[in-house]
Amino acid sequence: MKLHKIVPQLIVFLVLIIFVAPSTAHANTQNFTIASFDATYTLGKDDNNRSILSVEETITAQFPNYDQNHGIERAIPNTYDGHSVSLSIESVNKPDGTNWSYTTYQSNGNTVLRIGDANRYLQGEQIFIINYMMRDVTKNFSGGDEFFWDINGTDWQQTIERVQATVYLEDSIKAAFDNRLQCYSGVAGSTASDCTISASIDGVITATSTQPLAAQENLSIVVGFAPNTFSGYVAPPIPLWLKLFWFVVVPIGYVIFPILVLLWAVRTWRSKGRDVTKQTTIVPQYIPPKNTSMLLNDTIINTKMRPKAVSASIIDLAVRHYLKIYEVKKKEYELEINKPVDGAHPDDVSVLQLLFGNSLQVGSRIALKDKKTIYKQVEQLGKDTYQAAIASGYMADTRAVQKKVYIVGGIFTFISIVTLNPLLFVAAITTLVLGAYMPARTAKGIELKSYLDGTKMYMQVAEAERLKVLQSADSAIKVNTRSADQLVKLYERLLPLAMLYGIEKSWATQFAHLYTPETQPDWYVGNYSTFNAAVFAGSLASFGSSSVSSFSPPSNSSSSGFSGGGSSGGGGGGGGGGGW
Repeated sequence: MKLHKIVPQLIVFLVLIIFVAPSTAHANTQNFTIASFDATYTLGKDDNNRSILSVEETITAQFPNYDQNHGIERAIPNTYDGHSVSLSIESVNKPDGTNWSYTTYQSNGNTVLRIGDANRYLQGEQIFIINYMMRDVTKNFSGGDEFFWDINGTDWQQTIERVQATVYLEDSIKAAFDNRLQCYSGVAGSTASDCTISASIDGVITATSTQPLAAQENLSIVVGFAPNTFSGYVAPPIPLWLKLFWFVVVPIGYVIFPILVLLWAVRTWRSKGRDVTKQTTIVPQYIPPKNTSMLLNDTIINTKMRPKAVSASIIDLAVRHYLKIYEVKKKEYELEINKPVDGAHPDDVSVLQLLFGNSLQVGSRIALKDKKTIYKQVEQLGKDTYQAAIASGYMADTRAVQKKVYIVGGIFTFISIVTLNPLLFVAAITTLVLGAYMPARTAKGIELKSYLDGTKMYMQVAEAERLKVLQSADSAIKVNTRSADQLVKLYERLLPLAMLYGIEKSWATQFAHLYTPETQPDWYVGNYSTFNAAVFAGSLASFGSSSVSSFSPPSNSSSSGFSGGGSSGGGGGGGGGGGW
């Protein structure tokens, strides 16, 4: 090809590279950094002791030196601790005092300030000074009040080089400040403290991050005050029209509705939600029921499968030598498959697959502490077990009517709260409680429940009475009560059921003395140099509590007194932001 034909094509190609490629590369409006985020707070209270907070945020953004950004967005939460903070935006200024152009919109419970001009791009360093007011920003604890605040928030998409907060206390609360301070940094839930916090003699509190905060990282502060420094949130007054509605319209159905709801709920429960028959006379039973599992047994006992049933299944599998339990440290356990699982109950195989996966090879070994994230699978296993109990004829299928009862109870609970009707509230809550007790056992399920309760009765009677049962003419199997080995094997089989009834420690204590160093359990390897029956009984109880915690959802705990905040992102304020 001749040169004069190539040149025009090269020119077009270069033009595309110069003008098109940069526009594509520079299209990400979040590609900038925050050089500093400085927040100044003035904390006080009004005549009703409700906290008031004046905020000034100075945000220094560093934009790239090409046309990409029109400005920033700043998202400020509208609520704290479940109530409004009465957010009021006062101004958005530049350092010279002139106003930034901005608009606001609502998104995910935040008031979002879009600062800048859609007809103008910003480059290099730009400073945004935002002023706003809030109220009801503190919490009350038995040990003192708290101002627990997120400074920049966990929803920023940019790196922030430095975050600093300065808190000025008004004269009305200076004396109540009790020098309790804490700061946290990092993503939501982080307990790291890459920050400093201190208070001056005149009560000015300063907190600063000690390293840059990456996207979604935040600085939180906690400031403690004496008890009752601030009053709690007070809801706005009830409108007159709503009061008239309550006193004129509501009384018409004030008594009738609760009675109708309660009668319907009781009638539905009596006809659909109760066991089909009463439990038969309980007779002591000294061997577990045949063709059942600990998962099914727990479902029959409690009308639902609990995480404890998985722990009981592990003990049951160990006693039957499918598993071996190793106490490697105090309250730390490992499990090993001891023999092929072909003959195990399908529920037991499900438990093994939950722990070991689908490869159930002899010799496979896992640490129980590594299974703390399977609680959702345990919950699903409980649902599957309940479904299987229905399919097997142990439980009646009351799920549809139970759902209806929950819906009715939920609707009338909401109506009772909105209308402040205590009678309707009681009827609605009673409906929900009856809904929770809707699972009903069939005659087959009642028969199994009676048998299981018989094993509990047997385990709780005195030793002499237990031996009489084994020696009676009605005994299902021949047991030589003078043989410690036979008694141990018999008692071990009931140990998983003892766990379901919460009496495993007392039951293990009843027969642990029958063990000897030569005949100690071959399915449990304890963390001790010399076998001790009492220690063994305690270890079994410890295994039960430790394993149940592994299979249960993490609990949400709350503290009283000075909470110390707990983690980054756990306070009020915060929010986030980005570019546009």
